[in-house]
Amino acid sequence: DKLWFFGSYQHVRDYRSPALVDPSLYTRNDINRVFGKLNWQIEPGHTLVFGYHDDFGVFYPAPFPNASPSTVGVNRYKNPTPNLMYTGVLSDRTVVEARVSGFFGDYSYEPLEGRPRNEPVFYDLDTGQYSTGSPRRTIRSRPMKYTLPERG
Repeated sequence: DKLWFFGSYQHVRDYRSPALVDPSLYTRNDINRVFGKLNWQIEPGHTLVFGYHDDFGVFYPAPFPNASPSTVGVNRYKNPTPNLMYTGVLSDRTVVEARVSGFFGDYSYEPLEGRPRNEPVFYDLDTGQYSTGSPRRTIRSRPMKYTLPERG
């Protein structure tokens, strides 16, 4: 009988450099945020609502203060969140409401400089520096691997 809709879009571009990191190696975050909602009054007392939200973008993190530039990569992500709701007023004392919603996440990491995605992290215990691989990627996807330097 009646249909209402609402939609919005936001683009966020954030550039910053963490403390103790070379300012030329800043963090860049480009986020796209989408939201939409449809309300449909099928007939008086019966309403169907569909909503959709998604954040998707690209994140170029700066290296940790104790990491070399070779550890930097690019993160791509999206997380759509759809939902559907039905509300029915059956009588002046009975209301039925059913809701289904979900969340999906897709996250990928691509190293810069053409490095392989599964390259292990090297952590030098003497200097406290990370090199190769990415500490961020390995923390999220699998346990950190430490490689001890050989001593002569």
